[in-house]
Amino acid sequence: MGGLDQLGSGTRSPEKFEKNIIVEIGSGANPFILEVSQDYRDRFKNEPETHYFALDINEPELRRGKSLQEQASAAIGLKNVKEKIHYLKASGEMLPFPDASVSEIIMSNVLGDPGAPFSGKMSMVEEITRVLKEDGTLKIVEYYTPWVADGAIEKVRTYLEEIDSKKEGLPTQEKNSDAELAQKAKRIFGDDKQIFVRRFRKKPPTTEL
Repeated sequence: MGGLDQLGSGTRSPEKFEKNIIVEIGSGANPFILEVSQDYRDRFKNEPETHYFALDINEPELRRGKSLQEQASAAIGLKNVKEKIHYLKASGEMLPFPDASVSEIIMSNVLGDPGAPFSGKMSMVEEITRVLKEDGTLKIVEYYTPWVADGAIEKVRTYLEEIDSKKEGLPTQEKNSDAELAQKAKRIFGDDKQIFVRRFRKKPPTTEL
């Protein structure tokens, strides 16, 4: 099984990566890049300056996720982009990225984890706000215990601006990803009402007159 990436080791550093960094917090044994629509993966594959970082504090789970993704790469069209996908043992409460360096953050079944302390979730929200670029986005996906995430979602709104997908519209790859997630929830729970996907944008700094 392949090794994990190490930031700050001299071989990889966020400052050296190109313009578009996608970070998944709490990727575990099932990285979200396996869940997205094929056209989302095609966009990722065809943008040379885009890199995907899967983060988890649980190293065995992270290694399982990496192995699963590598085994599925040929089938999902990611066979030739190994150098753009990175697995890091890191905590969402202390993200290993500089301020305002990340374009997109994904949290799948993290804020809704009933076993995780609320204080830790709040630390993650603060760290997410720190590393996101202006207009960078946070995508929150919950389909096991979404009601547990409600309190954390309220906190997110104090830092980030919620995106009204119906008013703003979504790129095709995002619409298709949401549809595929709904289908998965229907397979697991018998309906798709269990799942929610929320999107937030980092607010521009306020200018005092």
